[in-house]
Amino acid sequence: MSDVDDHREAVFAALNRPRLVEALGRLSLPGLIDLLDEVLRSRTITHDGGDEERIVLAVAAWYPPRAKQEGSDEAYLAALGLPDLGPNDRYYPSGFCQMGTCRTCRTEIVSDVKRVLCPVCRTPRSLT
Repeated sequence: MSDVDDHREAVFAALNRPRLVEALGRLSLPGLIDLLDEVLRSRTITHDGGDEERIVLAVAAWYPPRAKQEGSDEAYLAALGLPDLGPNDRYYPSGFCQMGTCRTCRTEIVSDVKRVLCPVCRTPRSLT
């Protein structure tokens, strides 16, 4: 692909960016998470020596009452678990209230479902 083709593609994307943002904004939260994960998974970077870097979705939350009780005002940051839904599973509309740690890579995970795949190593995990 030439520089001209790269520029043409960038201009085309910029012209359609508002429509893309609008379309993504209409997706359900599970649909958006699934789509963004698919895109981000394709961006894994492998360095010489086998080291990998992955971009994952995360949730940053701050709970003022709990923070005040614990004497901290720090935000909680955790990777967003990817739903691994079975036939009887459901989403929790109260937000990302399911939490746990991946047993394989030790990533802190949150989700709005109990059964997830770790976004870093893809290990299945049940959250509480």
